[in-house]
Amino acid sequence: MESLAEQLHHAGVSSTDATRYLQQVRTFRAQLQSAFAPADAARILDALELMVELHLEQAPRPDGTPYIEHPLAVASQILDAMAYQDPEEVMAALLHDAVEDQSARLAQQARERPAREGKAAAELALDAIEERTQSARVRHMISGLTNPDFDTLVEQGGTQKRTVGAGQAAFLAARNALYAEHVRDAIRDPDVALIKLALPQNK
Repeated sequence: MESLAEQLHHAGVSSTDATRYLQQVRTFRAQLQSAFAPADAARILDALELMVELHLEQAPRPDGTPYIEHPLAVASQILDAMAYQDPEEVMAALLHDAVEDQSARLAQQARERPAREGKAAAELALDAIEERTQSARVRHMISGLTNPDFDTLVEQGGTQKRTVGAGQAAFLAARNALYAEHVRDAIRDPDVALIKLALPQNK
């Protein structure tokens, strides 16, 4: 298996960005070693490996930084904010965007559940996360953190998407209402709330 440095190079990450990210990973690893037993730290590092695999070639963030910096930053923030050390919370933070952004890739990794036919990609992606992390709780947290397809839900509710005028305003208002409802539901779950509240407002 390639080292992380080699993965970054082959993905075309600039040397400046790669150097910064490798330092972030070293700092994160050091935090894990001081906070967790070796077995728990190893589980978190496996989630980190999966996160990089899924998001490495994803488009950069709006500020131009590689996408993989975002989940790692959220996980580091969660680790700092915890009242007690919870490895599954950190794993969920690392993988919080995996289903929303990379469900098709994750769905291909779902193996153990026999009833694959008829399942949506997002459900299969959650299956794959549960299999990889060996945790139904991580699956539950990521399910709560994953934004549904708000545009489709709004259109199913009878408001068609428009790009101008009053139609656009009505669509955006309906979409924002659904998003607010989703956030309210998410933060009722204390496992999900810590991560949800650590995310940028547009996530």
